[in-house]
Amino acid sequence: LFPKGGGKDTNVTLKGGTNAIKAPLIEYSTNVLLPFLRTHCGVDAKAVLKKRGLFPKGGGEVLVSTKAMDVLSPFDVTERGEMTKVSGIAFVCGMLPLAMAEEMAEAATKKIKWYLGTIGRKKDDLQIDIKTVREEHPTSSGSCILLTLHTSKNCVIAASAIGEKGKRAPQVGHAAAEDLISEWKAGGCVDSHLQDQVIIFMALAAGKSTLRTGPLTLHTRTAIHLATELTGAKFEVEPITEDGKEPLPEVRFDPGSGKLLTKEEMVSKYRSEKPWDIARGATEASEVSSRKKGKQGKRARKTGPPVLLTCHGIGFSRKKR
Repeated sequence: LFPKGGGKDTNVTLKGGTNAIKAPLIEYSTNVLLPFLRTHCGVDAKAVLKKRGLFPKGGGEVLVSTKAMDVLSPFDVTERGEMTKVSGIAFVCGMLPLAMAEEMAEAATKKIKWYLGTIGRKKDDLQIDIKTVREEHPTSSGSCILLTLHTSKNCVIAASAIGEKGKRAPQVGHAAAEDLISEWKAGGCVDSHLQDQVIIFMALAAGKSTLRTGPLTLHTRTAIHLATELTGAKFEVEPITEDGKEPLPEVRFDPGSGKLLTKEEMVSKYRSEKPWDIARGATEASEVSSRKKGKQGKRARKTGPPVLLTCHGIGFSRKKR
């Protein structure tokens, strides 16, 4: 984004997995991340898939091109509006038949319509358009599905799932829809993947950026910590109250007693904020351990109210290089 001198554009070829487990698909980058950065930060970038790298072999290739820019724009994305439509793509590669993509799309559609019924909306009240595609691949076979939920305030929330050995196509589509519903119920204007991906852009932007998210993930907390250390940008996290209810305060494990204490209680006990900062690592380690011991196979999410994430960006530019 900020090439040194001359203002030349940047072209980078990335190699590896484009469609792997426990990570967003390449279609997520092209349909969610890059459009968000283009709309809200002024980033002119595109990613072209040259060769798909399927799980578990990888070997993919993506050409990323970015236009040089002087400074990133800050943004304010705090209203998400109502659901207007769900779009998506279900695809299979290699030796797998198109029927598997159709089964994924059908299962996802049924799950989303079921959810609409639980919240008092008619099943046909929401436009659902999931395209099915079959691609040739010289070395691998695989299947994936990406779902994107669009809102009246132009927010896009996404979820995906990838086919694995022993998992039937309808199960893959159902899992993607289930994750999409969870992302929506989290209350943010962005999903849990975009939540941590935009942190560095907020830190480098010229001014104050504000974003409504679901409960902060461990990835996001880590990204905030690193962005703060590397850039000096200041982040603020404020739980959003709903219906006049006071949000529960954050608690962390006390380094001394092992009990869960609020920040106010810990600062009062030690007369310093340092133990509170130290306690974050122990608390997050406990959360990760609990998730590993859990019976759920899908990616765990933090629970709690949505938050208002604010960053006072440093306004990095080529002139400051």
